[in-house]
Amino acid sequence: MCKIYVFSIKDSLRISKMIWQLVSGGNAAILKASIDFLESYGVSVVGAHEIVPELLVQVGSLGTCVPNRDVKRDILAAMKSAEALSELDVGQSAVSIGGRVVALEGIEGTDSMLQRIVDCRN
Repeated sequence: MCKIYVFSIKDSLRISKMIWQLVSGGNAAILKASIDFLESYGVSVVGAHEIVPELLVQVGSLGTCVPNRDVKRDILAAMKSAEALSELDVGQSAVSIGGRVVALEGIEGTDSMLQRIVDCRN
């Protein structure tokens, strides 16, 4: 016996919409489209922090090096820029030197952004 599966027009339109969102958006748009698609089929999507909260990084220094006042200023400047950048869904990284943002991640990705800094400093 042969089973034939036929997608309904509604399913086809839903999939087409998701594919369009995937190819036209950044990382946040891709993630949102994927979650929306899964939830439209009744799948619950939860964050990893809701299942294994101990995987989250704790507030404060992660290593033995404690940042001084100047480093904290750079961290704050880069964080503010990265947060603003994330609103545009075009990148998620920023580098600050001397309290001034010197690089923002674009479509080229983090590695290329960091290489750009190296190239400019040489």
